[in-house]
Amino acid sequence: AEEVFRRAKETGKAKTFMDTADPSQRAEEIPELIKRVFKRDLLDALGVNENEARWYARYLIGESLEDPLRCAEILHRELGLRVDLHTVNYAATLEDGELHLVPTFNVEPLRATGAGDAWNAGNIYGWALGLKPKLRLLLANAVAGYYIASPGASHPTRFQVAEFLRGRVGLKHVGSLN
Repeated sequence: AEEVFRRAKETGKAKTFMDTADPSQRAEEIPELIKRVFKRDLLDALGVNENEARWYARYLIGESLEDPLRCAEILHRELGLRVDLHTVNYAATLEDGELHLVPTFNVEPLRATGAGDAWNAGNIYGWALGLKPKLRLLLANAVAGYYIASPGASHPTRFQVAEFLRGRVGLKHVGSLN
C-alpha cells in the first residue's frame, strides 16, 4: 500500500483512500501499517468501521475504548488524516478538526456482509463528485442502506439511490446537511 500511494501522489493529483479490513487477524502488523502508510503525505482519508477504529486507536493511545466515535477522533487527532467512520447507527467524518455526523437509514437488513464495501463505494463516489461532508455521508449511507435491504444483494445504480432517497429525505433535511 505504501508504494502504491507514493506512486499515486508522485504522478498526479490523486486522492488516496484506505480501508484496511479487519486488523484483528493481523494485529502484529498494525504498528508498521500506522508508521509507514497512515501518513498525511501518502493517505488523504482512512475509512474504518467500529472494530477497526477501536484497534487503531488502541495502538495509538495504549488503551481500549468502546466508543467508536471517540476512537475515530483519536485517529484524526493523532494521524492528521481525514477519518471516515461507518457504523450501524451513523456515519461520521472528521476532517480539519471538524466532525460531521449523519444517521443511517432505518431499513430491514437482509445481509451485513458487504455493507462496508457498499458504504465505501458511495463515500468515495461522493468524494469524487466534490460533495460536502454531510451530503457525502448521506450518499454513502444510502448506497449501503439500499444494498443491505435489496433482495438480490445488488449494488444500486445512481437512479436506484435517488429512488431510495426519494421517500426518506425531504428538502428540509438536505438543507441541514450543508
